[in-house]
Amino acid sequence: MLFIIFLSFSTTLYPQIFFNDLEGLNHQKYWIGLSTIDSGSAHSGYYLSHTDSLNPYGLGMELLIPQELSNENVLLSVEGYVRSKKVNNDAIFVITILDSLNEGLLWKGVDLSNTLKTANDWYDFNASIKIPRSIIKNSKIKAFLWNRNSETDMDDLKLEFSRCITPSFLPNYQMKINDDLEEVLLFKNNYYSIWYSDKKISFRNKSDNIIIEDLYFNTDRVLKDNPINGVYGLNYKGKKVTSEGVNLNFDLNIKWGKVKVVIQCNKNSGRLDINIEEKYKKKQIVNREAIAIQYNQEINEVYRSNRKIESKPFQSEYWLDREGLMIGDKSDGFVIYHTPKISSIQADIPKKIIYLNLDYNKDHPFFRFPLNPDSNNWKVDQSYSKYVKSTRREFEFSIYIGHPINTIPRFMKNPNGYEASYIWTEHADFTNIRTNRATYFGSEKITSSDNSTGGFVYYNIPVTKSVFYDNPDTVTNFNASSGLFIGAESAILTDDEFASFLFDLNDKGYDICLHTPDHFTTTPKRLDEALEYMSQNFSSPTWIDHGNNNGPENNREDLICDATVKGSPFYSVDKWGKNGIRYLHNAYYEEMNTFQNWQFPSSLEKPFSGYGDFFPKPDYYQHNSLTNNLFHWSTSSVLFINDPYMWDYLFNNDKIESMIENGYVEINHVYPAWVNQEKGMWTYDKDSVIIAHPGFNEALNKLSQQKMLGRLNITTIADFLDYRTSIDNIEYNINPDGRVQVSNNNDYKISGLSMVVEAKSVTVDGTIPQYKKASNDIIFWFDLDSYETKIIRFID
Repeated sequence: MLFIIFLSFSTTLYPQIFFNDLEGLNHQKYWIGLSTIDSGSAHSGYYLSHTDSLNPYGLGMELLIPQELSNENVLLSVEGYVRSKKVNNDAIFVITILDSLNEGLLWKGVDLSNTLKTANDWYDFNASIKIPRSIIKNSKIKAFLWNRNSETDMDDLKLEFSRCITPSFLPNYQMKINDDLEEVLLFKNNYYSIWYSDKKISFRNKSDNIIIEDLYFNTDRVLKDNPINGVYGLNYKGKKVTSEGVNLNFDLNIKWGKVKVVIQCNKNSGRLDINIEEKYKKKQIVNREAIAIQYNQEINEVYRSNRKIESKPFQSEYWLDREGLMIGDKSDGFVIYHTPKISSIQADIPKKIIYLNLDYNKDHPFFRFPLNPDSNNWKVDQSYSKYVKSTRREFEFSIYIGHPINTIPRFMKNPNGYEASYIWTEHADFTNIRTNRATYFGSEKITSSDNSTGGFVYYNIPVTKSVFYDNPDTVTNFNASSGLFIGAESAILTDDEFASFLFDLNDKGYDICLHTPDHFTTTPKRLDEALEYMSQNFSSPTWIDHGNNNGPENNREDLICDATVKGSPFYSVDKWGKNGIRYLHNAYYEEMNTFQNWQFPSSLEKPFSGYGDFFPKPDYYQHNSLTNNLFHWSTSSVLFINDPYMWDYLFNNDKIESMIENGYVEINHVYPAWVNQEKGMWTYDKDSVIIAHPGFNEALNKLSQQKMLGRLNITTIADFLDYRTSIDNIEYNINPDGRVQVSNNNDYKISGLSMVVEAKSVTVDGTIPQYKKASNDIIFWFDLDSYETKIIRFID
C-alpha cells in the first residue's frame, strides 16, 4: 500500500506525508530504489527493499519540495524500519537537498549502526532536518538507503513535510482598539492628520484614510521581583505652536515611571519626529519597553537587517535591527527608516504591529561568570537593563507620511561598496614566535612582514590580534603542544622577538589589542599598566576576554567575569574608557549556543538568514546600564580545523558567494598560532620547518580575491565599528519631493559612505557617484565631510 496524506493545521498550510510499505503495484515516479523490492519476512505485509553488494541503494524518494510550503521553513521528518544480518553494520540513510541545477545544498547521512542492535530483527529509525524557506523554491529532496557494503533491508518508509515552528521574540500584549469613540483632530497638513480619543492616537493620510490606528506603550519590567507586563495608552496633554508647526504632547504616568512623548509636526512636511523621555520613579529591571504602532494598510517593503529589501511574500515576524519598513503605496502610506536613537525595530506582520524597541534585552545580550570557587561554568544572564530611581532616558525616531516615493536608499554595513564582512579575531592562548611568523608571514624562518610568502600578511588579510602583555606565572606551551614547544607562551614583556613582531604588524594596519594582561587573573596595578602601555604603543580600541569561568584564577577582569561589578577590585569599565577602549568582545552567543540549531551546512552564517529574520542579532550594541557608552561585539562560534579537508568545506566558493549575497557579517574566533598543530592553520614542510598550512593559505586566497573584487570587506573590529558607529551619527531625511538628504554630524570625515537603492540611476549632489550594480540594486558610495550635507536623487 502507498499513500499520501494531507493534514490541515491552519487555513493555508498543509503538511504532506508520503508513505510506502511496498505492498502496492503502482508506485509513483518519485519513489526510487524500487528495483530492490523483494518478498520475504517484511516488517509489514510481504514486500521489502533488500540491498546487497550488487544493489547498494535501496528504497527512497526524489521529488520537489512541496511548493505549498515555499514561504515557510520546513521540517522534513523521516521514519522507517531496517534490518540486517550483521549487528552494527555501516548502513546509512542519506538525505540530500539539490537546487534547480542539481547542485547539492545539503547532504546528511543518518547512521543506522546503533539502530541495528541484533541480527535479523526489524528496528525503527527516525531523523529530521530543517529546510530554510529561502531554498525551497525549485529545490528537491533525494533520500534513500545506502548499505555501504552491509546487506540491509528496509520497509515502511515515511517522509513528512510540515511547517517548522520557529521561536518568536514578539511581545504577547496588544492594545484593544475601540473604534466607537469620537475622535478629535489635533493636527492637519497637506500630508497627514492626527486624531485622538481616550488614549488612542490615530493617523490618516491626505486621502483621509486611516494608516495608523493607534500608537501606544508596551512594557515588560520587574519591580521588587514583581513582573509588570502590558500595554498602555497615552494621555493627551496639549499642544505647543512652534515656528515650523506644532508639538503634540502626551504622557504616561504610572507607578514605575513617567513617560513623555512629543510628536513634532511640521506644517510643510510629511515628516514627524517622535521624542520620548522617560524618568524612572523606582529601582527596576527592564526587559523591554517599546512604542507600538498598529498600522492599517498593507506592508510594501521591509528593510532587513542585512540591508536587503523584502517584498511579497513576507515573513510573519521580523527583527530589523534599526532599519525600517514601508507601509502602503507611495504617497498614501508611511516609512520608518534609520533609527539610531532607539534599540531596534520588530514587526508582527499578521497582527499589523510595528514595535519600536526603546530598550530590549535581546538587543544587548550579556551574561557573567560570578566568582564562586565551588562552581564551574555557572552563568548568570544579565541581558536586562537595571535602572535606579530618577534615571532619565531619551529616545527618538521619525515617521514619513505621504511623500512621493516607491522605495528609499539605505545605508550599507560596509564602506566603499563592499557587500559583506569577514573579520578575523585571534585569541592569544599558547602561541610561540615560530607559529606566529608561520601563520602571518608564511614560514617561521621569515622575520619581516615585507618578505612574507603566505599567511595573513601575504594575502593582505587584516586581523584583530589579541595578545598577553605579561606572563608573570611563566605559563609554558609544553602541555598545550604535547611537549613540542617547551618555552613560555608569547607575551610582550617576556618575549622581545614577539614584541618586535607585533610592532611590525601594527605598522601594516593590524589591530593589536589585549587578551587580558596575562594568562590568569591579573592585579589591578598590572591591568592599569597594560592598558596604558597598549594605548601608547598600539592605540587599539578593542578588548578580547580570556580564560573566563567561576574560579578566582579565571581572569576576573574579564567583561563577563567581574569587570562590570562596581565595588570589585576588577571593575574595569572606567579604566577601559580612560584608555581608549571602546569595543568589547562579548561571548554570549558562543557560550549560550544561541544559534546552534539554526545553521545550514551550505552557509557560513550563524544563524542562517535563509530561515528568516526573527532572531535578534545585532552586529554591535551598547548595554548602557552595565558598560555605559562602550560597544559590545560578538562571535557565534570558534573556528577549529580538525581535518585539512575542512578548509575547502568551510571556505568553498559557494559558501563565500552565499555569504556575500546575503550581506553577512562574520566575526570569527580563532587560534591560528596555537602551538598545537591540530588547530589546523600551520604544519611542517619536508624540512620540518613550520609553515602556514596550504589549506589555510588557499582559504585566505579565496577571501582575498573577493576583497580585491570590492565585494568582501576583510577588516578589523576597530575599522568596522568605527565605520558603523559613524553612520549612527548621520541624520537621514526624506524630503517632501522624494529626494533624500544625509548630514554628517560627526566631527570627522566619513570616507566611502556606502548606500544601496533599487533604481535605474542615482546622483549625489547632482553628480554620479562611484557605483556598481548588484542584481536590481545600485550600490553607490561617496565621501561626506564633517557636518556636511548631501542630497541623493534616484530614478526608479
